[in-house]
This record gives sequence, C-alpha cells and structure tokens, in this order.
Amino acid sequence: MGVLLVSDEMIEKIGYVERNSDILVDSSDPYALEVEVLKINANLNVNNYHEYEQMVNNIKLMIYIFLYGFITVITIIGLTNVINTLTTSLNLRSKEFAMLKAVGTTSKEFRQMVTLESVFLGTKVLIIGLPIGLLLSYIIFYFSQKIGSPEINIPYDPNILSIILAVVTVFVTVGVIMSYSLRKINKQNIIETIRNDNI
Repeated sequence: MGVLLVSDEMIEKIGYVERNSDILVDSSDPYALEVEVLKINANLNVNNYHEYEQMVNNIKLMIYIFLYGFITVITIIGLTNVINTLTTSLNLRSKEFAMLKAVGTTSKEFRQMVTLESVFLGTKVLIIGLPIGLLLSYIIFYFSQKIGSPEINIPYDPNILSIILAVVTVFVTVGVIMSYSLRKINKQNIIETIRNDNI
C-alpha cells in the first residue's frame, strides 16, 4: 500500500474530509492508560477492550456454573434413582436368591448370574437411553441453529468421548451396585431369609 503526500491546497481542491481515526494501544495496565488518555483530551472516545473481555469472561463463568451445576444435580438425582431401584429390586428378590443357594447354587455361579444380569440391565439402559439422548441433543442443536445467525452453519457433531464415558459410567454404576447388593445378600442367613416374607 503506497502513501501519497500532498499539500494543504491540494487537499482543499480534492475536498478531503478528515475522518475519525482509531488507535489501538496494547498496555499492561489498560485502566491507568484510559485515565491518562482522558486527562489529555476528555472528548476522546476510549474503548477499554480489556474491560469488555472481563465482562464476557464473567458472563461465560456464570453460564458455566449454572449449566454444570444443573448437570451435576440431574446426574445425582439420576444416580440416586438407579441405586434405589436396583437395591430395592435385589432386596425384594432376596428370598429367591436364598432358595437358589439352598438348592445348591455355588457362590461362583451366583456371582456369574448377577454379573450377567448386570450386563443385560446396562445394555438395556443404553439401548433405550443413548438414542433418546442423541435425539434430544439433535433437537436442541436444530432449534439453536434456527434461532442463531443463518450465516453460521455448524454441522451436528455428537461428542463420541461423552458417549463412551456414558457407556462406561452406566456399566460401572450397575456393577458397583450389584456387587454391593450381592455382598449384602451373601451375609444373610438362608433359612431366615426364606422364612421371612419380603413383599
């Protein structure tokens, strides 16, 4: 880009009108610089981008706290429901388990049965939960695209790492609950459990 130097008379002839000019200054202390600039000329328009950046970061932090707080609460409620449902289910079947032990089911066979049941339960949860979760995330994505700017076209990209984490979490949660309940059932007296009517 070239620079053309002309006299004041030439500027008047071509009718050049002086425009507002912007100066971008990088400073280690933007607030002190803003005060100094306004001291020199109070009519200048000073935009402190550091202040804007801090405002944006504060808003982002608030959104993150709200979203992650909400996700944490929902996760805790979901895990509590799963733990409660599985524990209650196994407690109600303690009579059935005691009868199996009474007819000669070994601890190894019993553990294999509960492990297989855990795998089936986890698989069933994932077969139902993953498609519903993906569908809901796509609906949210679709409507956010409709609300947003039409120029910005972001493709739908489900996070594979999150899906893998969800699968691992489901199997770990079900496995831990089942093993805890299994230990609890193993400590029970077979005769007392069969005699007791747990309905």
